[in-house]
Amino acid sequence: MLLFMKTILAAFGLSDLPLTTPVLEIDGKETSLPDHSGPVAGLPGLTVRYEAKQQPGSAFLRYRFTVSAEQGYRFLLTKTRGTEGITYGTLTLPEQGTLTEVRFSEFDERIHSYRMVERPVGRRWDGQQLMGPLLAWEAADQSQSWVWAYEHGSQTPDAFLAFRPQGKKQINLEAVKGNTCRDQVLDADHPFVSVYFQLGRVAGGLNQLRQAYRRFLLRGQTSNQATRQPHLFYNTWNFQERNATWYGKKYLDSMNQARMLAEIDVAAQLGVEVFVLDVGWFLKAGDWEVNRERFPDGLEAVRAKLRGFGMKLGLWFNPTAVAVTSRLAKQSPETRVTWKGDLPGPWKIWETEESFNHCLVSGYEDLFAKRLIELNRELGVTYFKWDAVGQYGCDSPLHHHGDERHTSAERADAYAYGLPLALARVADLVAEACPGALCDFDVTEDKRAVGLGFLASGKYFLINNGPYHSSFDDKLVNGGGMGANVLAFPGPARPRFLRTPLDYDTWIPSTLFLSHYLAEGSQGSQIANLASMFLGQNGVWGDLLALTNEGIAFWGEAVRRYKIVREAITQAFPERTGDPGSSPEIVEKLDPETGCGLISLFSSMAVPVTYVTRHRVKDAGWALGPVTVERLADGCARLTFSPGEENPDGVFGRIGVEAALVLFGTAEE
Repeated sequence: MLLFMKTILAAFGLSDLPLTTPVLEIDGKETSLPDHSGPVAGLPGLTVRYEAKQQPGSAFLRYRFTVSAEQGYRFLLTKTRGTEGITYGTLTLPEQGTLTEVRFSEFDERIHSYRMVERPVGRRWDGQQLMGPLLAWEAADQSQSWVWAYEHGSQTPDAFLAFRPQGKKQINLEAVKGNTCRDQVLDADHPFVSVYFQLGRVAGGLNQLRQAYRRFLLRGQTSNQATRQPHLFYNTWNFQERNATWYGKKYLDSMNQARMLAEIDVAAQLGVEVFVLDVGWFLKAGDWEVNRERFPDGLEAVRAKLRGFGMKLGLWFNPTAVAVTSRLAKQSPETRVTWKGDLPGPWKIWETEESFNHCLVSGYEDLFAKRLIELNRELGVTYFKWDAVGQYGCDSPLHHHGDERHTSAERADAYAYGLPLALARVADLVAEACPGALCDFDVTEDKRAVGLGFLASGKYFLINNGPYHSSFDDKLVNGGGMGANVLAFPGPARPRFLRTPLDYDTWIPSTLFLSHYLAEGSQGSQIANLASMFLGQNGVWGDLLALTNEGIAFWGEAVRRYKIVREAITQAFPERTGDPGSSPEIVEKLDPETGCGLISLFSSMAVPVTYVTRHRVKDAGWALGPVTVERLADGCARLTFSPGEENPDGVFGRIGVEAALVLFGTAEE
C-alpha cells in the first residue's frame, strides 16, 4: 500500500513514519485511496482531497480527507463484510519501543466526572480494541516518541473509531460504528468527510511527548485562541440551585435584574471576567429572547454594568430545546427528534415553557448557530454555555443521519457519531462570525461526547456539583440538585474532588476544563479553593451576596496577583507530588523560561513538609497560608509548609486539610 499523503508527510518531516492510505469499501469493493489529492484509481468520477494543518514551530500535524464524486456520478459506501468498511490508516510500529493508550473520556462515578487514563499496551495485543483517542509510542532508548490520534468524542468504552492491532507490528485505525450508514450515497451533493487526525513526533521519551503535545493543544490545535485564555468565570446556577433545594423557592426566583446587578458588583471585586447568566434569562427556548418580566430593559442595565467593569456576558443554552410555541418550532417542525417511532416530549426547561428536542444533525444546527450569532450582535454575548446534550437521542429517517433504508439503530448510531461534529461546527461558525466568542460544552454528566474533537472548536464545562448521594448508595437524601449533593459546602472536600481530574493537565491544558469553586467560608477554606482554582479550572460560584467585605477583599487580592502570572501557569507543565487527598499533595506549575507560576500545597496532617522547586523561580514569591519561602543560591526555592492542628471550618473537630499557595513573579516594582 502507498504511504499516506507522501508529499505532505515529507513536507512536515514525517515521511519515514510508515502510515498507509485510508481504505474505504465503495460499491462493495475495498478501495485504497491515492497518496495525494486527485482521482481514485479504478473509479472514474471519484476524487480525494487531503487537508493538512500545522502551526509554525509545532511538532504535530492535523489532517483529514474528503472523498467526493463529480456531477453525474453516484457511488455507495457499503458494508458487505459486516464491518464499517473504513480503515483510516495502518501504522507499522518499530521493533523496539512501548505503546501507551491515552483515554480522555473515562467517566469516574466516584467523582462524577470524566478523567484522563494512561494504559500501557503490551505486545500481546492482537484482537484488542484500543479506543484512545490517542496512541503514544516511545522508543526503547527514549530517543524519540510519537502520537497518533483522532478528533471525535464519546464516553469510554462506547467507541465510534478505534485502534485495532494487527499481529505484533501493525495497528489499524478503523471506523467502529456510525461513521456511515449502510449503502450511504456518495455523490456531488453528499461527499464523505473524515474527522481530523493528529500525527506528530518529538525527540525524547514519553514525558517530553506529553509536554510537547500539551503545548500543541494549547496553541496549535485551534485558531480560536479565546477558548484557551485563562479567564475567570462566574456562573449564577449554584445560588439558583440553593434557592430551590435549601430555601424552598424556585430555581428562577433569583434570576432577575436587581439580583444580577448586585452580583455583578461583587463578582467584579472578586476579579471575575466573564459573568454567566444560567437558565432563566430567556422567555422561550429556541427563540432565545430575553425575558422582559425578569429584565425589563432586555439586559441593557446588566450589559452596561458589565462594560463598566470590563467584564464579558455569558448566557446558558440547551442547544436541542425548542419551546412548543416558539417561532423556530413553527419554522422547522421536521427537525424534531424521534426515538423508536415516537416524538418524545415536550418537557419543561426548568421553569420555562415546555420544549421539544430538535436534532442537531438535521440542518437545525445551522438555525441554532444563526441565533447565537444574532445574540452576539444584539446583546454582546461572547460566552455560550451549552447544557443537557447527551450523545444519543435521535433516530429519525428525515434528517442527515440515515433514511428509511436504514434501521433505527443505524440512524441512532449515525446521529451519535455526527453529534460532536455538529457541535464543533456550530462553535466554529460562531467563532468565525464573532471574533473573541467561545462555546462551552457542559459534560458534567455521563454519556456525553467527550474527546479531542470539540476541543478544536471550544472548551468543556467539566464539573458543577460533583458526585451525588446516589453515587455512594446513600439513600438518606432524596431528590436532586444541591439537596442530593455531597460537595455543596465550603471547606476542603469540594476542591479535593475538583482537583482529581486535573490529571488531564499532563496532556490537555486544565484551562480547557472549566470547574467552579466556592469563594465562601473561612479564610482556610478560601485558600484551599484559591490554591486549587489557580491550577487552571478558573470557575467561581456560590452565594456572592452573602460574602463578607473581608472575604471579598482577601479573594480579590489573591486573584489580582494570580492574573499577573496566569499565562505562565497556563503554559507550565504540572509537576505533582501526591494525589488529591493525600498528605502532602503538592503541585508545581512554573514556567522554566521565566520562573513565573505557582506552587499549591495541601495536607491533612499537622506535620511540616519541605519542598524544593524543580525549576528556578523569579522572586521570593507571594504566599497565602502556612508556608515560608527561601530562595536558594541556584535560583530554586525551598518551601516549608506547616499545617496546623485546627480545622478552619470545625468539621467534627477533626484535623482538616489545610492549604497554601505561593505565586512567583507577582512581586511589584
